[in-house]
Amino acid sequence: MDATNRTETIVGWDRSPSARDALDWAVARERQRGGRVLLLWAFGDIATSRHDLDTARTLVAKDAAQVMALTPEVTVHAEVVLGDPYDRLSARSDPASLLVVGAHDHASRRLRLGASLGLRLAASAPGPVGIIPPTRGEREGVVVGVDGSEASLNAARFAAGEAESRGGVLTVIHGWLEPNVWLDAFPLEPEFVVQLREAHELILDKCLAIISTEFPTLRISGRTVRGHIARSLLDASPSPELVVVGSQGRRLVGRTLLGSVSHEVLLNLEIPAVVVHSPADRNADSAPASGHSAQPATT
Repeated sequence: MDATNRTETIVGWDRSPSARDALDWAVARERQRGGRVLLLWAFGDIATSRHDLDTARTLVAKDAAQVMALTPEVTVHAEVVLGDPYDRLSARSDPASLLVVGAHDHASRRLRLGASLGLRLAASAPGPVGIIPPTRGEREGVVVGVDGSEASLNAARFAAGEAESRGGVLTVIHGWLEPNVWLDAFPLEPEFVVQLREAHELILDKCLAIISTEFPTLRISGRTVRGHIARSLLDASPSPELVVVGSQGRRLVGRTLLGSVSHEVLLNLEIPAVVVHSPADRNADSAPASGHSAQPATT
């Protein structure tokens, strides 16, 4: 299933305020397409008592029923699984679904060290991962960052599908910087800077041509930016309702690293963001991120 036909959003659920932010966003997303939402609660471990497990099942079933009562257009399922949230959510991620979690406090030292659940999942989960902060103000359209890689093209396709389902505009941004090695050695000639800009504009044009062909009715705009790439995505005007970035290299250092732009976007998150891996990258390693076992307990 490709990015335009996704029909399920999986919410990492724990009944916290940040999880409810993610749920609200997921329900709004699937309401537009009459899709499904799965509340997946990684609760306890193999030592958890039957009473506590039954209580968790009852609570999450109640949560799902309340959502369906308010938004009957969306089918809401609930599932309780035993085990570590990162392990269990990562194991359920796949390219045909979108996994979303709430955002932690930006001032948190835990987040700044890159140890948050969302950052870890975004770096290693096989499918796309969204991190959803509290909604603030009116926002419009979808913004995606591209760099000419397969991962960024896949991100652009995902973003196009999101923009199309929302009836909004897709803005494609390609950022570039001069190579530091040249800047350290000697100042760049103006003619060379022009050549660099033209080369990067060609990268953007190629991406726009592909997306325009695959999404012929979608309103698309594009621009190159010279300088702070992550900030250009976050500060795009009008204020976007979603930012999408691609990421490569899931095998690096135990599959825990994101690209620098993706990582900076997530560290400074004020609007919902989705990280999308390239097809080759997500198919390269389909094994679970941990060998821990777990026992499912479906509601």
